[in-house]
Amino acid sequence: MKSVIGAILAIVAIAAVASSASAQSNEEILRRLDALERSNSKLEKGNARLEMENATLRGRVRRLEGETAVTAAAPGRAMAAVVAPLVGKAPAPTPSGRLAPSVDWGGIHVGIFSGYALGGRWLGDAPDYPHQPVNGWFGGALVGYDFRLPANWIVGVEADIAAADIKQTDNYIDAALTQRLDYLGTLRARLGYGWDHTLVYLTGGLAGGHISITANQYHPGGPGSPPFQATADRFHFGSAIGAGAEWAFLDSAALKIEYLWVNLPQSTYTPTMAPGFGGAQTLQVGWNAHTIKAGVNWMLH
Repeated sequence: MKSVIGAILAIVAIAAVASSASAQSNEEILRRLDALERSNSKLEKGNARLEMENATLRGRVRRLEGETAVTAAAPGRAMAAVVAPLVGKAPAPTPSGRLAPSVDWGGIHVGIFSGYALGGRWLGDAPDYPHQPVNGWFGGALVGYDFRLPANWIVGVEADIAAADIKQTDNYIDAALTQRLDYLGTLRARLGYGWDHTLVYLTGGLAGGHISITANQYHPGGPGSPPFQATADRFHFGSAIGAGAEWAFLDSAALKIEYLWVNLPQSTYTPTMAPGFGGAQTLQVGWNAHTIKAGVNWMLH
């Protein structure tokens, strides 16, 4: 840079000297050459100063660019530090005892429940049978298994067994007949639809119950004869059909409510009668009722 400027100045000076050589003296030429050299020296110093200032400005620009890049990259690095451990990893399972975003209704489940039979009636053929409503409480436990189908459908099977206190006493002219349903169970298929924390389903299948009768005969052999008690019991097998719903309040536990119509067909009972009893020796007994029950199920995933 310096040499180029010097060469330009020299050419200019020589041209100026040549153009005016005929009119100027040697002293004048020398004086002008000295002035040109001093001007050239000043220009070189000014050029050096400009180059230093340019270098300083370039350094500041580079520092500013570096600080901007660091500032812009900082959020990206922070986000990368958060996201990197999560990439390629499945979501952590929800700990037991907490509500999961969506419940898995498939697999084995167990539960407990309590229920009430209402609108029930004994089925029979005694001539003076009153057929009064027979209601009562029952409660027990259940176990089931459900398969998950596409589009949130489930299909499964469920079995339950309950102790019951469903009874009625019919008073006749010469006797009192007490009939009691003391055990009730079902084995049913169920088809349902589950989403989020809710499951609704239809269900139906077999029902079974144990019924016992007790006949207290006041004077079976006529006036003055001693009282006599006869008993008999049988298992009845029939059907149950209904619907239900469950709502998961934890990731592995759900509240349940279910309605079933239970029908136990009639069966023939032949209790031991007192000597001399002249009435019917056999009777037909059965039972049906609406049942409603509520309980808690646990999913054993």
